[in-house]
Amino acid sequence: MNRSTATTGLKAVAILGVFAYLLLGVQYDELLYSLQGYSLFGLFLTALLMLLSYFAMALRWQLMANGSCTYQASLEATILGSFLNMMLPAKTGELSKIAYLKAAYSLDLNLGVAILFAERFADIVVLSMLLVLTSVFILDSDNLITASIVFLLLSTAVLLLVKSSYLHPFIEKIPIQGMRDFVINALQATQNILTLGLATKYISSTAFLWFFYLAIHCSFFAVATDFELNFLQIVTVFVLSTVALSIPLTPGGIGTFHASIVFATSWYGIDKNAALTAAIALHGLIFLMDTLLFSTLILARGINWKSALKRPPELEP
Repeated sequence: MNRSTATTGLKAVAILGVFAYLLLGVQYDELLYSLQGYSLFGLFLTALLMLLSYFAMALRWQLMANGSCTYQASLEATILGSFLNMMLPAKTGELSKIAYLKAAYSLDLNLGVAILFAERFADIVVLSMLLVLTSVFILDSDNLITASIVFLLLSTAVLLLVKSSYLHPFIEKIPIQGMRDFVINALQATQNILTLGLATKYISSTAFLWFFYLAIHCSFFAVATDFELNFLQIVTVFVLSTVALSIPLTPGGIGTFHASIVFATSWYGIDKNAALTAAIALHGLIFLMDTLLFSTLILARGINWKSALKRPPELEP
């Protein structure tokens, strides 16, 4: 058995395990009943905050582009990438964002890769910090505290490594000249983004975006549902569901996102049927918003949606 077959098999087992945990013991007639108690105002507020989060994501990209990308281009790429992340495996929609900006707005490929790396790195750091805080002050789990701190330290080490010159000897060993030049230029662009001059924009825009992420969950669980969770409990659900959504196991976090919400809310006495209904409703709102914005984009820009849904090609240097 080769490595690829083994990886595919382990992934299939993991997916089956997630759905087995999610669906076993569920009373399907209770799902619709649970939805009847939801607040329409709460659902509308959640959807509105989701919409605003797209503008916050676009703002972060534009600020890190430092004048090389307009806000309109950033918003269009954000909408496209978010929708394709829901449809394609392994979050390949992120590559579509770079490819779109390069094709439609002639964005430098090295800068696009650098911004994408910086975005993901910032999100990992914020999520690691939230995991540490949640583990220490809410869950009081020694194992989770240790894992979160290690993850945060590794993220810091990666940041220091990227900003240093230690990577250059390894990059010089890349045998293909074009690929070597591409990696060097992308690394330089990343270092420029992480310089002190852009640090304030980088940190503030990321904090602004994550405020909306948390506000979405607060609106949904505190206003739309009747779960009566307090703020710290909602933060726990938010952190765990965000971790699950970032795992590239299934397209759009289908299954993993839902299982994380069922798992987290079970600590607070929420019935599995009601928790699964909430997970489906929240994920459905995300998908609905992605679809509406993507549809608006392809109509406004005349994009071929069939070609957009294909797996994006490998980016060439």
